[in-house]
Amino acid sequence: MEASLIFPFICFLLAVFVQTVLYFHDTSIFVSAAYEAAQKSAAWRNSSQREMELFAEKEVKALLENRRLACSSYRVEAQVTAEKVQVRIEGSTDFLQGISFSAEKEALRINPVDSLRMRKKIEDLQRCY
Repeated sequence: MEASLIFPFICFLLAVFVQTVLYFHDTSIFVSAAYEAAQKSAAWRNSSQREMELFAEKEVKALLENRRLACSSYRVEAQVTAEKVQVRIEGSTDFLQGISFSAEKEALRINPVDSLRMRKKIEDLQRCY
């Protein structure tokens, strides 16, 4: 009698635990893929914004291609401006009536040479005062 009451409750807790672990697993993979794609796209020079967006989207899809994910479908969006690259991934699962999640990362588009020159100028100014 007691096992017939406790066993379904334990199974439910186990299912919720597994879904939570899968949610955090997929979210962490999406965050790392979005960050890596944004960083690689921001490093591109002399390319149009559309080319950089397409590169970021292809990079995310390549990073997620051979991964085991609980999500049944995902969508990738990349937006490139003069200052930054934003990559957003949205996904959803079919398990337990579907849970949706998303990850968004951005990378600044800075020119390393200009950045180092500006840093040197600031250091020179600090030495003068």
